[in-house]
Amino acid sequence: RQHRTMVKVLMVTREQPFARPRRWLTRAFMLSLDKGMPLEDFKKLLASMDPYDAYGLLVPPDEVVKALHERTGGRPRAAEVVHGILASPSIPESEHSSLTTLADIVNALAGVASEDALNFLTGHLIGGLTPEVRRVLQAVSAFGIPIDAEAVAFMLPGEGFEKAEQSLRHLQARHLVRRIAGNLYYVQPPDDTRALDSIQHFADDEWDRRGLLLRAASYFALRRRPQEEIKGLEDLAAEFTEIDLLLHAEEFEAAFRAIDNVDDYLDNWG
Repeated sequence: RQHRTMVKVLMVTREQPFARPRRWLTRAFMLSLDKGMPLEDFKKLLASMDPYDAYGLLVPPDEVVKALHERTGGRPRAAEVVHGILASPSIPESEHSSLTTLADIVNALAGVASEDALNFLTGHLIGGLTPEVRRVLQAVSAFGIPIDAEAVAFMLPGEGFEKAEQSLRHLQARHLVRRIAGNLYYVQPPDDTRALDSIQHFADDEWDRRGLLLRAASYFALRRRPQEEIKGLEDLAAEFTEIDLLLHAEEFEAAFRAIDNVDDYLDNWG
């Protein structure tokens, strides 16, 4: 006796597939990331992030959420950022504290093209962070890979592990960092670039982009495995990340020395 098995297949394509007279295509659901979500799905996503209606997203006025959907192109990331803005505590005397309701956000988007709406909203969300929390976001962005609170504390001397972890949780709740298994945090592109845009490449103090990248590189330099423990490429993960960060900091000589060190292992392995 044969048993029918239901199989769900997710296909991600650069181009929309041609319609063909295939039975499975008649039951396929296509979601275009360029066009965003349908209005009803957009409403459901907003409501799911505010189950207790603390920010007016559970059952927002139809005309307001419809205008938001139109002005953001129905992009799910825009819905997350809207929730992040409304869930953020207001900073006194900050231009970003003016967006305290969904209607405020819709009105602020009135003169913004839909393709620029996400960038506009993300700028408000990042700009509304306290300087301390914004530095944590910038530190995570500088690494470019998932890292833990210990790595963030290393980037911010004097902050401490607990304060770094608290700021990471705050950023996660505002949809600016993602957390994965092992309590590792990362900033998804292009938000990582946006977070670093406000930092000068070179500055008089240590908090410039080059300084951040070099400090991140030194974190991984300190975490190289002892030579006797290195048996394969996976044991050189710290070296590879260090090299990548040195290249981004345009420290090419230091990067070459690190590459040369890795090359010694490759030569020995044949």
